[in-house]
Amino acid sequence: MLKYRPEIDGLRTIAVMSVILFHAGFEFISGGFLGVDVFFVISGFLITSLILQELEEGRFSLFNFYERRVRRIAPALAVVLLVSVPFAWWLLSEDQLINYSQSLVATTFFASNVLFWLESGYFDTAAELKPLLHTWSLAVEEQYYVIFPLLLSLFSAKKAWRILGLISFLLIVSLIAANHYSASYHSLTFFLLPFRAWELLIGALLASLMFYQHLPKLSVAWHNLLSLIGLFAIVGSILLFGEHTPTPSFYTLIPTVGTALIILSAVNGTLVNTLLRRVPFVLIGKLSYSLYLWHQPVFALAKAYSLRALTNIDYLVLILVVFLLSAVTYQFVEQPFRNRQKVSSPRLLVFYVLTSIATVAIGLYGHFNVKVADRLQLQQEVLQLPSAFMGIEHRGRNCSFPSIKEDDVCVLAGKKVEPRSLFILGDSQSRVLSGALWQDKTLYSELVDLSASGCPFLLDLSIYEGAAQNPQCTPEYQQLRLDFIKQFESEYKVVVVSAHWLHYGYDDAVDNGVGGISAERHIKAATGLNQSSEQVRANFKTALANSIKKLTQVADRVVLVYPSYSNGWSPVERARKLVRLYPEKHATSKALFNALAIPQAAINQQTADFEQFVESSLSTYSNLTLINSKQITCRPDSDVCIAGEDGQFLFTDELHLSAAGNQKLVKVIAKRLAE
Repeated sequence: MLKYRPEIDGLRTIAVMSVILFHAGFEFISGGFLGVDVFFVISGFLITSLILQELEEGRFSLFNFYERRVRRIAPALAVVLLVSVPFAWWLLSEDQLINYSQSLVATTFFASNVLFWLESGYFDTAAELKPLLHTWSLAVEEQYYVIFPLLLSLFSAKKAWRILGLISFLLIVSLIAANHYSASYHSLTFFLLPFRAWELLIGALLASLMFYQHLPKLSVAWHNLLSLIGLFAIVGSILLFGEHTPTPSFYTLIPTVGTALIILSAVNGTLVNTLLRRVPFVLIGKLSYSLYLWHQPVFALAKAYSLRALTNIDYLVLILVVFLLSAVTYQFVEQPFRNRQKVSSPRLLVFYVLTSIATVAIGLYGHFNVKVADRLQLQQEVLQLPSAFMGIEHRGRNCSFPSIKEDDVCVLAGKKVEPRSLFILGDSQSRVLSGALWQDKTLYSELVDLSASGCPFLLDLSIYEGAAQNPQCTPEYQQLRLDFIKQFESEYKVVVVSAHWLHYGYDDAVDNGVGGISAERHIKAATGLNQSSEQVRANFKTALANSIKKLTQVADRVVLVYPSYSNGWSPVERARKLVRLYPEKHATSKALFNALAIPQAAINQQTADFEQFVESSLSTYSNLTLINSKQITCRPDSDVCIAGEDGQFLFTDELHLSAAGNQKLVKVIAKRLAE
């Protein structure tokens, strides 16, 4: 049995509270997600110490090891999963519920990290409404502990250098891989075990060095210094790192090595030990697992229920709820199940099997039986819900994001008698616009699709999402797009260029003035990371001006659609919530669309600087036509911007116009082209 170290519970407190406060949106703790990295090191240290001790004593058993893991992890997790089910069924929309059901199954099998990697990035807005998103870290740990004890059990505990060599080798390989791929494949490295194993292995290496006494003996003064360095490394990282910090990477060595230094040197008599052994730190540390389990479901489901953005006061109340739930779970679930005298192995097995069957059955039921409705039933009418247009399908492939080098670009025939090659160029805004343009074949003799989601036409800039660089949308790809238009044989070329421009050059956090707040997406067009907002904006404007200039030189006419704005919420999801919670108030489409309207002043605040730049700096080209897309939804005779009219939604989500919205936009484009 390992000697209990209360300072490690104190360290857990720092880890769990940083995660909770980060997910609650407190801006001062921008690197709070690193609490998970601290947990990984602690876990690697404690579990490896236990395994090595049992190996040396000749009593290590894989069965006993995995039973202890089940006792530690499964009961509280099962309770949280099952309690969250009825609330998820009540509060989540159909597509969110399908996602939740899938995550319920994946979490039961400790594979949710793979599911969330396949779905999206950790910092996506949609991630805030995933009640089980946080279980990715549990999945990483359990996958690690399926493999690591097996490897250690192959060695005798007396063969120290073999064990140290194995751990060191795996640690270095995992760390180098994580650092190498984190910039280009951020979600991959964030969620998957091969790129996270090194953090657990730091704890394992420290445990091995301490177990085999391969570390020098240090004075209390040295322990004081090292543990203080460790504490400052963790706290500094939590306060100073952010979504733009590549994680996991060499940067993550700062908090993880800091954690190792505290475990190593926060011995009795040191300042850090005295701090972390304080009763509040130890008590919260004991609750840390339950706190971690409860916080994300409580936060996500509260957001799903609320019709406005949650405030700091709201989150403080929710954190109190999380503490109460965690105290009950710790006392009546965690503690009894860890005690073999209270819960025998057969009873544990029955509990684990039955709860696993229940969560998997519920998850499979939701996956196969919940359908995303294409209609919204109001009390007095039925509304058709729009679906996102994912791109033109032509000859067995999606035309968006073409492989230009392989000359795999969709060229679609139109019905215009006079020659007119119409190029659609930009990011997902141009992709959704391409569908409406494609339908109006009188506008072109041939339509050329150069749309690419997440890839606006900005020469000489790369696209970054957080710390990850888009590996497809590169300056080289942008040049290929321009060269393709230049070399395309046509008597008359028209380029329609569209994008959600505000994403790439501006801090695009949005407050719509009526309760809708969308977080900064951390998507930037830049020459590199770590540029200030002012540098990003200046470079963005320069690149856009240069890009438009080059287009006017290779095309007979260029149509720039701008600015594209954010609603601060998805009008469709908002409508579903309003009808679900308050059906009487939203019995007609007119009442519903009135509730979805946003003050024009809030939208103008988003777009004013960019609109001024476009209209003052880009309007000098004789063959450039400027079309402000706000005219579709923000009428000059009204003080609001609408999300729907005449029984039709004009948006599919927070950012993108629906088919109905884009058809209105195409009519404006057609009218301007006819001038």
